[in-house]
Amino acid sequence: MSLSPDAVEARLGRVQLRLRVADGFFSRFKGLMLRSALPEQEALLITRCNSVHSAFMRCAIDVVYLDENGYVLRCAEHLRPWRASFGGRGARHALELRAGSVERFGIRPRERLEHPVFALRGLQGVPHRQRGATMLEFAFAGPVITLLGLALTQYGMLFFAKNQINQASFMAARAGSVGNANLEKVLSAYTRALIPLYGGGRNAAELAESYAKATVDMAGHVRIELLNPTPKSFADWNDPALQKTLGGGKRVVPFANQAYKTMEVRGESKQDIQDANLIKLRITQGYQPKVPLMAGIYSKWLQWMDKGGDSFHTQLVNAGRIPVVTDVTMQMQTDAIEQDSTVLVATGGEPGDTTPRGGGAPPDCLTIGCGSTPADPGPGGSTGDGSATGSGDPYGSCTPSGYKETLPTDTLFDFGKSTLTAEGRKQLDGYIDSAKQRANEFSGITLTGYTDPLGNAAANDKLSLARATAVRDYLRSHGFPPDKAIQVQGKGSSDPLKTLAQCPASGQAQLDCLAPNRRVVIEVQGNPT
Repeated sequence: MSLSPDAVEARLGRVQLRLRVADGFFSRFKGLMLRSALPEQEALLITRCNSVHSAFMRCAIDVVYLDENGYVLRCAEHLRPWRASFGGRGARHALELRAGSVERFGIRPRERLEHPVFALRGLQGVPHRQRGATMLEFAFAGPVITLLGLALTQYGMLFFAKNQINQASFMAARAGSVGNANLEKVLSAYTRALIPLYGGGRNAAELAESYAKATVDMAGHVRIELLNPTPKSFADWNDPALQKTLGGGKRVVPFANQAYKTMEVRGESKQDIQDANLIKLRITQGYQPKVPLMAGIYSKWLQWMDKGGDSFHTQLVNAGRIPVVTDVTMQMQTDAIEQDSTVLVATGGEPGDTTPRGGGAPPDCLTIGCGSTPADPGPGGSTGDGSATGSGDPYGSCTPSGYKETLPTDTLFDFGKSTLTAEGRKQLDGYIDSAKQRANEFSGITLTGYTDPLGNAAANDKLSLARATAVRDYLRSHGFPPDKAIQVQGKGSSDPLKTLAQCPASGQAQLDCLAPNRRVVIEVQGNPT
């Protein structure tokens, strides 16, 4: 860009410049907006101006501030677009040059701009200060800057929401993986994980209020799609025995014994057993923009971009919401039960219980508790040669003869106490839910309490027995095991997993090291089949 033909010759120190003067309202207002970079040794002098902005400029500039007689007071180098600069005390005029000119020409304070508009006693022939010019410039640039600020604010809020939705989707997939791929449990876990997005809370009442807000806001605005296992997966890998006992007539993809199944690809699903045991979810949530004015702009833009290929997506856009889509994949941890529908849209009602159901504890015959490698039961509870197992046991020909489970007492009880904590009761609830699935496979239970070697031996024996008794009482109060005997015993600090010699001499480090000793062992006696 050239300032010719209005430019005239001027000198700044030892540098010869071609200078144009902006002394009227419109020339001062326009400045260098929307123009390309200045040619070298050309400049724009804006009179009666002690501050400048670079809104709508296409490149960076250098700004030299002058006093009323044209002497250099200070320089602002490389002022990028959409920035502002102030000349400070004594500045009366602003000289705008190509970026890098100050350094290239060696412009320093106290050098004087020699131009016909300057006289010994100041600037002559220039109108008096144009009051209100800066305000008018701001009235033009201010709304645009405000819009950009609102847009950035909304984008930041959307970025935070997306991160929270990603985490909620992970928790939803986790609930599905341990909950037989049940979409109601997926939705419940997803809703609870979004509580921070709706206000969070510091106590139960505040959390319940945020949960209620999330439930109401998500009604009709969240869709969960089960992409895998597909109907073809259930058709190819259905286990008839599990369909009858666990699925209640619905087809079931078995989770157990994958290591002993051949990794063949079956039927129309083109999947092996491990592929069929992947839960894949696609969750679409309509995010409501919160920033004023931006909601309408986002809505109009998305409506213009929408091609109408997804009716739910179009519904969200027409409702003024931003569709946020998340895909998540996780390994199943329980047998997948076929759902009535592979798509669930939130209705605003109370979602189902998220407690994991089904699957149960793994049989010992898959680990060191089994004397021989179990035969592959094959899909549908059959042996490797295709014949059905006599018992219909989903775990194949190796029927569990019993198993042990160790519960760390640091999560069940406070240190040195025998009263169950809230976290301890929650842990036992999970054990009861899983063990009920196999209640017909055992005849009784023995609970053995242990402590660490710290303290008096007699007191440790008493504490270990009290803790085992507390676990027994809680199991019985929740109806488990039905009609089965439960024996309790306390062995104190005997059979340690960590000795004092293996741990630090004292302090919290010692307590942490000895933690494995503080336990309650649940030993289940098998019921032969």
